[in-house]
Amino acid sequence: MVKGVNYRAACQRAVVVPTLYYDDFTLGALGIRDDVDWLFRKWGLRKFISFKYNAYENLTKEFLGTVTVGFQDARTPKADTGILDFCIGDKEYSITIPDLCKAFGFTSYEKIRFTPSKSTYPIWTQFADHNAYEGGSKAAQIKHPALRYAHRMLANTMFSRGDTGTVKADEFYIMMAPFINDPQKVNLGAVLACELVEYKHYAYENRNKRAVFGIGGVVSVILEACGVDLKEHTPVEGDNRIDLAFLGRTHYLGGWVDNPLRFGYRFTASYENEQIFLLPSPHLPSIKPGSTPFPPSPSSFYIATSDRPLLLLSKYFAKMRKSMQKKPIQSSGERSVISLPLNQPVNAPLRTETDKWFYSSITKLEKNQARLEKKLACQALIITKLTHAVKKYAPALVFKRSTKEKDPRQYHSDGDLSDTSLSFPFILEEHDLDENDVTSEPLAPADPSTLEDDAPSSSDDEC
Repeated sequence: MVKGVNYRAACQRAVVVPTLYYDDFTLGALGIRDDVDWLFRKWGLRKFISFKYNAYENLTKEFLGTVTVGFQDARTPKADTGILDFCIGDKEYSITIPDLCKAFGFTSYEKIRFTPSKSTYPIWTQFADHNAYEGGSKAAQIKHPALRYAHRMLANTMFSRGDTGTVKADEFYIMMAPFINDPQKVNLGAVLACELVEYKHYAYENRNKRAVFGIGGVVSVILEACGVDLKEHTPVEGDNRIDLAFLGRTHYLGGWVDNPLRFGYRFTASYENEQIFLLPSPHLPSIKPGSTPFPPSPSSFYIATSDRPLLLLSKYFAKMRKSMQKKPIQSSGERSVISLPLNQPVNAPLRTETDKWFYSSITKLEKNQARLEKKLACQALIITKLTHAVKKYAPALVFKRSTKEKDPRQYHSDGDLSDTSLSFPFILEEHDLDENDVTSEPLAPADPSTLEDDAPSSSDDEC
């Protein structure tokens, strides 16, 4: 903590958004529920992920602006002597690290932080793309869909932060624990407490841009354990699930196919070769030790065809909203899991910054897709008319395929390209083509598009 800095005021300027939790329907739809549940049991976080607390704006800002962590012996800190202190208004609260572990269901070990161990870094190659783990390795390198989803939960729930596209060191050691013979036994309550202290530094460093707090649901568990009455406060509104829409926005999913319904999981088979694997799939190996590594054989990868193209997720949501409108409202008053994210139309009132960003992104994506389809249609028409013209006025030798030329179908997903490769043995003269014989309709110009890229500290108090 830096003296003279008003961290409390810096946190008051921050934006509090709902904490993201797992979505059971999404886990079932992708066929990864068993593996994700196994991972969190092995990580000692099964009780932690069962919590789905609301975030409360004022309480979250007060807590994060005043929280500190101290140990009896700062030189050799032990978790069982740690105390977390904070204020709500003028009232002071405190909770010991052992009680914090009890509240979240963590095992109360003595060690408070992970020790860097480069000997475990090569194990990353079993689950990610090529290289051993390095600080800040990309989460998109994780190949198995269950492990990648579980990391999303760690990064958005326990270590909630703005940039969840990288794998932090703490997350790496937690993720690799089930696959290491002698994993480090670290008190996750102490790790979480030290992580919470960092938020006021994050808020102060981003005071001009307004920091975003997504850890409010975790804070609410601590507040309840300390006797703070949450019912007197209004929760932050907004969607709080790592669902299909969220996975689409974060490039986990690349679309969907129909008949039967499958979702396109995007993963990198090599640094320059992204593939699509349809989920759920009987060919998906388990993440458990001893199972076949992911990905399976290349023959199980999805290749788009004209009969079964890869569709935008926005079309899936539109289809499900339409089907839900036809169904009668449930008499019990309970809404099904799938209806929650799909009943809200795109033009519904936007209550949070996250909602505004999501629906504006979907709208831009649909407009850009429409523009792209127009451009592709224009290009296809031009190629078709040019091909017809050349076939009409050039000898058959022009369309004779070179023996060294590779089949273009292996580079395309639709598999029904006509043979339009050219190898001219001579130069056509201007008078060989009579433009009057070639009839064509003027092409409608495509609307101009403005593509926008998706927008995606380390000092603690006595930690």
